[in-house]
Amino acid sequence: MQKIYNHFITGATGILGSEYLAQILEQFPNDNIWLLVKADDQDQAESKISHLLSYLYPNEQKQKDFFYRIKVLNGDLAQDKMGLSDLNWNQLVDKTDYIVHAASITDCSQSSATINQVNIEGTRRVLDFAKVITPKQLKKIIYISSAYVNDKNQGLLFPEQMETKEGKLSPYQRSKYNAEKMIRDNFYQLPLIIVRPSYIVGNSENGRVPKQNSFHKLLQEIVYGDKIKLPIDKAANWDIITSDWAAKMMVSLLKSRARAGQNYHLTMGDYALSSKMVKTEIHNALNAQNFSFNPIKLLPSWQHWWHRIFAKKSLQNNHPALLKTMRYKRVFDNSSSLMTCHKSKIDTPKLKNYLPKIISYAQTHFWCDKVN
Repeated sequence: MQKIYNHFITGATGILGSEYLAQILEQFPNDNIWLLVKADDQDQAESKISHLLSYLYPNEQKQKDFFYRIKVLNGDLAQDKMGLSDLNWNQLVDKTDYIVHAASITDCSQSSATINQVNIEGTRRVLDFAKVITPKQLKKIIYISSAYVNDKNQGLLFPEQMETKEGKLSPYQRSKYNAEKMIRDNFYQLPLIIVRPSYIVGNSENGRVPKQNSFHKLLQEIVYGDKIKLPIDKAANWDIITSDWAAKMMVSLLKSRARAGQNYHLTMGDYALSSKMVKTEIHNALNAQNFSFNPIKLLPSWQHWWHRIFAKKSLQNNHPALLKTMRYKRVFDNSSSLMTCHKSKIDTPKLKNYLPKIISYAQTHFWCDKVN
């Protein structure tokens, strides 16, 4: 008789958490899923998950079938015991076999205190929960960090590296850096794995994404705004990945014999495109879809300091997250994750194939009030 496992997931409504949920529902048809959802009450929490399933699955029957396998927990990572009732807490402790901690605040407009309360203290509370579970019961914990906790901006970066200088990281990056240090301190006590995704733009098959990110807003400005001048070197690497690919890699790590206490980059690695190549692919995709747009101009390095300080339409002013992550000539080594997941035969999507879908989805769901 096949054993039924229980998966506890935080952050299931986010760009990566939602795709991971979809993979678990489809690849583990007999397992149960427990989702921590922040809401005003239980009804609102369940409504959020119903809306999430309609986002993931157009088929109403699938939505209903999957909803019955999900236990929605109204909670809050900013509170003790993750804001759970004693009944839900005890049930979760008794049942949980796998934990994926995907919840985090990525919005850099939030205060550092707000970001830290979820990204650092919330992670601490997930660890406290994991420590209460019987060691033989708990199989694996996956913590989603970020490739950008390492602020080294040149050369080859390995997943176990953590190099930064005080003040160089954004509040979000700093919070993930400190949370990852906390995770590492528990490597020998809990079956922890750290995954570090790079910049996630959406689903490769249909372009879906829960909300616009900086990449979508950049595309929107190219189509509807003034001419875009980017203070980014032509040879800088844009390590862009898709949410469904990253989720499949995570599930593969979950299934594999990946040892606890390891870090894995979910990145393009050596196959990351240069900013010049990304610019070409964006122009090609927009032309193919008959958009009229203002071509991107990449500024030479000697103009960067002037443009970042004075230009009103610079990427620095409008999308600092993109500029922070895409300016540098660096490669995030992904050999360990590819080696661990090689048996799963997961194809890595190419930008030129999925970019038209990203643009179409954004046009329909986010830019529909604009006039082309």
